[in-house]
Amino acid sequence: MSNNIQETETATLSDWEVIDINNCSIMHQCSNLDPSKMDQATQEKMQMLTIIKSETGLDSQNYKCFRCNSFIGLVCHESMKFLKMIELEPIFDISKLNPSLYSTVPEMSEMKRLRTQMFQIQKYLSCCDDNDAVAAIEKKILPRLYLWKEISIYSLRDLIEVANGKLIEQLKTVVQLAIQHIKSCKRCWHKGYICELCKSEEVIFPFQLDLAVTCPLCSTVYHQQCKKGIACRKCSRRTARALQDLQI
Repeated sequence: MSNNIQETETATLSDWEVIDINNCSIMHQCSNLDPSKMDQATQEKMQMLTIIKSETGLDSQNYKCFRCNSFIGLVCHESMKFLKMIELEPIFDISKLNPSLYSTVPEMSEMKRLRTQMFQIQKYLSCCDDNDAVAAIEKKILPRLYLWKEISIYSLRDLIEVANGKLIEQLKTVVQLAIQHIKSCKRCWHKGYICELCKSEEVIFPFQLDLAVTCPLCSTVYHQQCKKGIACRKCSRRTARALQDLQI
């Protein structure tokens, strides 16, 4: 057994957030779960959520659940109860637990793309004064509003619905509706960008992932084709001004 796994299995309530073998947190601030109200058995199950262990075989315990002593079918009653309890809680941070899923699982790659769009779209909706329109869009994914604000956070239900395609189709609809609103809303539309490199009159947005690219430092948006190999103009001006100030 590795030291990481030993640390995981001896975690106390105070440090229980660090519970997987890579020292990543399974509990996220979006979750409503309260560790202080969990019994020891539940805490142990939370610690096992991200650990894959080699089992010795059910024959070693006579094909019975270790805790309730009932014969095990596909899932024992106690484990099913636990999974139901956490089903809707957004506690899995894929960027920490297993980021390779985005490059190896097509559905997860599509989800990352959709949620990246939603993350950018949310910045426009949060400033929009058309409350009815925004509420109608947000209603499409209630109560899972964390899907707007976090790119890599998932609940167990989310992951199940990613696998069966339901969540992907739902988010595609939400993104389409939100983009239609932004392009028809004067307040949102005026927050778009004009590419400073080509000076085109085309208004572009950071959620147009196939068309635009966003500077990670200043958030200025350019056409992808225009930006290739060229430094961000806004950042360059800031750097030049900073150097001038130092020379004064």
